[in-house]
Amino acid sequence: MSEQTPSRTYGLSHSIRTVALSPGRWLRIVFVVVVLGAVALLFSSFGQWLGEELPLLEQSIKSLGWWGPAAFVIIFVALTMLQLPESFLALAGGMIFGLWEGTAIVLSANVLAATFAFYFYRTLFRDRLEKLLKKHPKTYAVESAISSEGFKLMVLLRLGPFNYSVLNAILGASRVKYSAFLFSLVGAFPGNFASVYFGAVAKHMAQRSAGTDSLDTDHEIVLVVGFMVTLIVFLFVGHVAKHALDQANTESSS
Repeated sequence: MSEQTPSRTYGLSHSIRTVALSPGRWLRIVFVVVVLGAVALLFSSFGQWLGEELPLLEQSIKSLGWWGPAAFVIIFVALTMLQLPESFLALAGGMIFGLWEGTAIVLSANVLAATFAFYFYRTLFRDRLEKLLKKHPKTYAVESAISSEGFKLMVLLRLGPFNYSVLNAILGASRVKYSAFLFSLVGAFPGNFASVYFGAVAKHMAQRSAGTDSLDTDHEIVLVVGFMVTLIVFLFVGHVAKHALDQANTESSS
């Protein structure tokens, strides 16, 4: 017993030091703290102004009728083609249109943007990507795995922490079929919904600080609790998807 204790103690202390001193963990913690601090600073500085301006913006958009959502969809497609992260646009959709209408508009815009990107990059960049990937065997193996098991891996990619705009470009230039590509967009829906939800919460907080919000306390509690649950589920799903992708990457490279 006495001979085994030191090794067990060393193993435990080594594991603790590894967890405590892992640069990746510290960077993630620092990143979260910085983001939360930036959000708090943003709302303390601009929350009242934003809360006063948002109703005016909503009225302007509603006065356009169906052209308002249509203009948003066109802007969404154009900016994603310029590789602007969809999460920012979905956040804006939640702030402008609210949770449910914003979700419907963002999901529709996402399908159109992904379809446009798919055919654009497939037409112009398929041959170039093929030549580039063949110079990197591991990456080419992953691309081959996506092409052969398209739907499953593409859904995991969309559930993971990846920029959908960049992903649409890469998948469009790969050998995957459009049908698999289209149906894999279900993997992007949780991320789109979460971003719209965050935008709706930001809108509520801004209007609250400006005194223009009409929600009662019960609705506020539901909104905040829903925000926390959505955030936790989104992060958990992303972690699980990333782990599954790492396993698929290892299997395809071996």
